[in-house]
Amino acid sequence: MVDYKIYKTGSGYDVFYQEIHHGGGIRWAPEFRNYFEKNSIRCNTLVEWCCGPGYIGFELLTSGFCEKLVLHDINKEVFLDVEQTLSRLPQKFSDKVEIIHSNTLSSVTGCVDCIVGNPPHVDVLDPSTPALPFYNDPPILYSDPGWQIHKNFFNDACKKITKDGFLLLLENGYYSDLSTFLEMGSEVGLELTSIQTSHPKFWFMRGVV
Repeated sequence: MVDYKIYKTGSGYDVFYQEIHHGGGIRWAPEFRNYFEKNSIRCNTLVEWCCGPGYIGFELLTSGFCEKLVLHDINKEVFLDVEQTLSRLPQKFSDKVEIIHSNTLSSVTGCVDCIVGNPPHVDVLDPSTPALPFYNDPPILYSDPGWQIHKNFFNDACKKITKDGFLLLLENGYYSDLSTFLEMGSEVGLELTSIQTSHPKFWFMRGVV
């Protein structure tokens, strides 16, 4: 029997997850929600990239910040958690959720208004990377060798965001530097800016085409 844990969204709905799929999103989903609320953001289609159990996406959907939610992840195992959540959500929300198991955003149909995510934060090929305190976690949660996952994402995202859309990623200052991502974005036509979160070593990276 699967040992599910529960994250409760700000609007009072349960998001089910297994500890092996945690990924830290529980800490940050409320901050995504606060960002959307503070900036009065409402959108039609929202993609949660590297969604894991979908903490961020379900937080935003059930709080009314998007009309449709696309949950996108390379790890098909996390969708067992997602299905558990969907089975308990009211139909008015579950009918608005699409699941995509893929390693590229090109699998998303058409263009979208917003892409959010809490992606892997560590270039494990960089010898200067500090020691990892979460070495017992599955590497799929934190490892981005040579920042290739980010590079592929930015390349795809610039083709998927609508004219007035944007992306919002959580990044980790312990293991990355903003300039690394600014350069990646510039190469594909994305204008990236940083926004401080409540933690001094974490920031949101907002991007527009």
